[in-house]
Formats: sequence, C-alpha cells, structure tokens
Amino acid sequence: MPPEDSSATKPKPKRSRAGCYTCKIRKVRCGSPRDGGHATLSACANCERLGLPCQWNKPAEGENYTPPPKRRRTVGNRRRGQDGDASPSPLPQQILQEGSNEPAESIQSADAAEFEPQAFTDLTDLQLDLPEEFDFDAGLGVEPNLFWSGEGVDFIPLPLIESTPMLFQTTADNYLQVEMPPVAQLPCLSPDTDQDPLGQDTDISAFSITGNVDTRRLIQHYLEVMNGYSKVTDHGTNNNNLFIAAFSKSLFFMPLYYAILSFSASHLSLQDPSLADTACRLENLAEEHFNRAFQDYTAKVEGLLSALFVRVKRVHVMGESVSSFLRLISIATEIIFSKQGLEALETPSELSGRIVLRLATLDARASCYRLGGGLLVRRLREIPSLSFIFKFEDNESSSTSAFVHLLRADILRMRVGQLDLRVHEHKGSVELDEVEMLQADIKTLIHRWEQHLSKYTKEGATVSALPAGVYGCYTVLGALHSALLYLHSVYPLGSIDTHCSVAEILNHQLLIHRDPSRAASPSSILPSSLFLAAIFTKDPIYRDWAIKILQDGERWGLYVKKTNELVEAVCRMRERDNCVDIGLAMENTTGRFVI
Repeated sequence: MPPEDSSATKPKPKRSRAGCYTCKIRKVRCGSPRDGGHATLSACANCERLGLPCQWNKPAEGENYTPPPKRRRTVGNRRRGQDGDASPSPLPQQILQEGSNEPAESIQSADAAEFEPQAFTDLTDLQLDLPEEFDFDAGLGVEPNLFWSGEGVDFIPLPLIESTPMLFQTTADNYLQVEMPPVAQLPCLSPDTDQDPLGQDTDISAFSITGNVDTRRLIQHYLEVMNGYSKVTDHGTNNNNLFIAAFSKSLFFMPLYYAILSFSASHLSLQDPSLADTACRLENLAEEHFNRAFQDYTAKVEGLLSALFVRVKRVHVMGESVSSFLRLISIATEIIFSKQGLEALETPSELSGRIVLRLATLDARASCYRLGGGLLVRRLREIPSLSFIFKFEDNESSSTSAFVHLLRADILRMRVGQLDLRVHEHKGSVELDEVEMLQADIKTLIHRWEQHLSKYTKEGATVSALPAGVYGCYTVLGALHSALLYLHSVYPLGSIDTHCSVAEILNHQLLIHRDPSRAASPSSILPSSLFLAAIFTKDPIYRDWAIKILQDGERWGLYVKKTNELVEAVCRMRERDNCVDIGLAMENTTGRFVI
C-alpha cells in the first residue's frame, strides 16, 4: 500500500482492506495498488484475471449493483463451531490454505505453474461446513433446506470454482457460461503432466454455450436436487450420500464434471425447455471426454464408474429409451469386469462399492416388464467381495446399509421379471411350484420387514417427520408388495391378496407424503411401487389419489410423467380386458423406459 493511502486511512473494523470495492466484497487482497489515479483504472489484476466487473468505489445508495461471488472457504480453513472462534485444526496436504504463513498476495496472484501437485486423491468423504457468510445468489430461488431433504445430510461440499475469463464477454442472461475448473483451484494438477488425481488428462480451456443460466446455477441445482434422489441411505452418518460424494470428484475429472452439468441442465429443462439444447451439448461433451478416458485407459475405475453413474441417472430421470440406459449399463459392466475393475473391487473403496450397488439397483429395475436389464446383477455373483448382496438371510444385520435391503427387494422383482420373460417367450414352460416358491420368498421377506417396522412403532415413532429407519422400511416393503402384484400380473395366483398389497403400498405412500421433510424432494414419492398399486386397485378414489401423487411428482423427472401416462393407459385397457400385458402396453403408449 502506498504511504499516502496508509496515512489517510482511518482506523476501521478488522478485515478492512485498501483496494477495489469488488475485492473487498470478495474478501481477498486486491491485485493492484490503489493510488491517486485509481479512478482511471478499468480493472485490478484480480478482477481482470477472474473476469469480474471491477468497481473501485462503494456504490451509491439506490444504485443498481450486483455483488460478485464471494470466495469459497476451502477444506484447510473451514469454520469449526458456531462462533467461529475455534482455530481450524491443520489437515495434511491442505488445499489453498488461507491460514498459511505466506503473504496473501502470493496466493491470490499465483500462476497455475506455481502450485505443486498434492496427494489429495481420495475425495470420498470431502465435506465442508457451510460458512456463515456464504450467500446463495438472490435470483436463483435456492431453498437451502433442500440440500438435506430426504437424507439428513449434515455437510454439503461447496464447489471450489471461481469465475474464469470467457471467450464471449456478455451477460448471464444471454449466455450459459460453462466454466472449466481453473488450474489455480485444482491443486492436484501437475504443471508438468496435467494429470488429475483420477488419472485423466484435464483440458482447462474455457468456452461458452448458449443458455440462460451460468455454471454456478447448474452446480447448485445438482447439489440441491440430486440429494433428494437418494431415497434410502447407502453411507454412514459421517459421510455424504453418493450423489454429493460424486460431485467432489468432478472438480478434478472432466467426464464427471460434464456429466453433472448435463444432468443439471437436463433437469432444469423440465421447467425451461430452452435448456434442452444446452443439456444435449453437455451430454455430448460428457460422452466425448468419457470415451477418451475409457479408450486410452488413462482414468481409474472409480472415476469412470462415477461418470457413468451420473449419466445413467440422467437417462433414468429423463425417461429416455431403455436402449440408451442398457448401453451405459453394458459399459459399466465391462469396466467392472475388466482386469483393473476386478482388482479394484477385490477390496472396494466405499465410493466404488456404493456406485456398483446403485447401478445394480437400476439394472434390476430394468429387468422388469421385459425391458432387457439384469446382466450386471447376474454377474455380480462372480465377485466375492459383493457376494453379501445375495445373502438374504442376514437381512437384520446392522452392518448392512439400508440401500442393500432395497437392492435385495429389487432382485426379487428381477426374478419376477425373468419369470415374465419366460412366460412371454415360452408359454407353459413355468411350473406352478417355481411360482409358489418365489411367492414364498417374497412373503418371508415381507414378514421379516413388518416385524422390523413394528419395533419403531413400539418405540413411539409417530412424529410427522419420518425417521430414516421408518422411511427405509416403507420403501423396502413397498418394493416387496409391488413384487407380489407384478407376480400376480404374470402368473395369477389365488393365494396372493392383491387388495392387501395395494393397501400397504398406498398407506406407506400416504405417510411419506405427509412427511414435511420430504415434501420438496424426489424421496416423497415411490413411483415403481405406486405404479402397480394404481393399476391393481379396484377403488377409483384410491386410483385417482395415486394418479394425483404421480402428477405432483412429474417435476422430478420425465420418468414419473411417463409412469403416470402408463397408469392411465393400462387402466383404460383393463376396462376392456381384465388381463393386461404391462410390457406390451408400455411399448404401445410411452415407449420402453425404466420406472
């Protein structure tokens, strides 16, 4: 700071700085010295480097001024406690420590080449406290409570992404600026090799895609929405759910980064169709970067599966054709059963194991109604470390995550799907004993879970916000009762009480629907179970209520909208013919998609 400024400066509260007003708002050291001629400067070094509008003077009262994004706190300097007095405990290999002993100027003006590579390669449990001063953009309409709706997630990793210089300098209303994570905030990049921690060559060029939201909006939307898609927990209380954990990786792996942006843009296009082209371009970029990493064997198995997981979920949520879905599952199966994949899954990391379970669940659901799925689930029996999935007798094991129980229920639905395929292709080849055995397996598991649920009711769990354990029971029981209804549609048995199964599904859906913590989340609806309940109920009031729930859930994805359309079509068909082939009805109405 020049002497004339220091002499003219009056005592101010702590953290005051000389420099441009933009840098003060962002709480960073200004990149250019402030002198007598500062009014003639167009931008300081920091603002020019980041592409921010530089303003030296505080805006006048009433002046239209949009504040710049604040600097994000990093892992090495997050706040602990509510009062912020506690000092942050040092972490090994901290990222961009604000509390380092080096001058702030050297950190702010550092080039990419000045950052040494650091061995921060496992971001599975990356969690950041929400800083007290972190403000969401006022125009985004973000509801912070959505971050943990349906999951009870306590920490959300925030993107370490600042604005970058764009090819086209224009307003956010005219362009969707798709930003690459800047090198200065990717400390794991080596300046010599440009290798990221997942082993992928990283392109750091910036570019623009026409749209009407910026990249921050897409990232915030992903974190906001995807958290709710994780209906039951697949992680410990100290870890983030899979969708959020995957985001941590994306800052260093371009196939996953673009997959996340593509998912978010696709989901936003449900309300704003003008974003459809943007979503398509981002998906093409995700596929292009993935193919490069996959074919060159430059990425780790965990990175490839993370990117595939988000892309598969996008295809599912957007109700795209089952052929696109199965193609991605086939690639995932190829990766898992490659030499590198099998070696990685001998002792799977927490993240890779959770990704495989999620992919297996979607694959099992794609085996229903003769859609052609199930290959991945069948082959998982070959992997010793994942053999526990098929051990249904340890259903009460406390070490087994709630998501594994849901996967097992979906495996039973998959067995019904295999029966459906055999009946359709070779009529008369299915023995009654086989059908009754499958029915007995489903009922045994239902009885076991009803006993498990009764423990919660005895403890007085009657609060409106459902505990995670109760919600998990409702989800698994809904899947099991829907398996009975599906079995009855394939091979009608007098021993199956369809009315009881319909009542159980609708009752569980009603209790979930009343849960205020899930009201604004995809976890407030059980589409695959509600679908069969709506078809099999003989009460028009129940059917109308189920259809209304599906209509309310259409904002969560096109697959819910297609499910609702299929319900109405099948109900019309049943008025003419009591026996309706669901798979055939799907082909003739909505097209084949995964419910």
